Amino acid sequence: MTGPDVQLAQQTRAAAFRLLLETGRPVSPVEIAAELNAAPSVVVAELGRLDAAGRIRLSAHGFVVGSAGLSVAPAAHDLWPGSRRFWTWCAYDIVGIVGTLEADARSLSRSPASGLEIELRFAAGRAPAGLVVLFLPDDGGSVRTVDDWCANANFFEDREAALLVGRAQATRRGHRPRRGSAPGLGAVESPAFGQSWNQIQGEPWRQRLT
Repeated sequence: MTGPDVQLAQQTRAAAFRLLLETGRPVSPVEIAAELNAAPSVVVAELGRLDAAGRIRLSAHGFVVGSAGLSVAPAAHDLWPGSRRFWTWCAYDIVGIVGTLEADARSLSRSPASGLEIELRFAAGRAPAGLVVLFLPDDGGSVRTVDDWCANANFFEDREAALLVGRAQATRRGHRPRRGSAPGLGAVESPAFGQSWNQIQGEPWRQRLT
């Protein structure tokens, strides 16, 4: 994509994220257009491109239900930043979003290796140390962000389980064993992970978490 196209994509995803977090419900293209001061037809076209690339999720009626990893429709991971329930596409989204918000939060996931339920509690955006590892696959071969990369970024009970599942997933897809890192959360500063979400930070929606 060219420079203006990249900027429009980022602005659209950011506006959708803010509105999802503020309202806790699916967001219409008209609402996003108003947020961006853009023509609804331009936003509808951009949403279609982003959905095709797996960068957002659209409902059957064309409303945004997920953007920048945050979802108001059930997804792989449960997230409570404050008292309201959301979902995220992957474990990386949990750490990044909560870190950016610097929020007290709770998340609930399952280890793909064992099915073990993994509950984490964050204080001021920081993850608890030493409980689990976060597997971060490389992006080689990814086609759709939500369905490919995000499906492989999960919490695990230990590093060996994370890397074993990563290799197995790649083998089933006919790829080379998937490379990736599996840091313990004790080595991860959640606010630092939140750099990807800094462009969509803002006090109006941060204050509406509780």
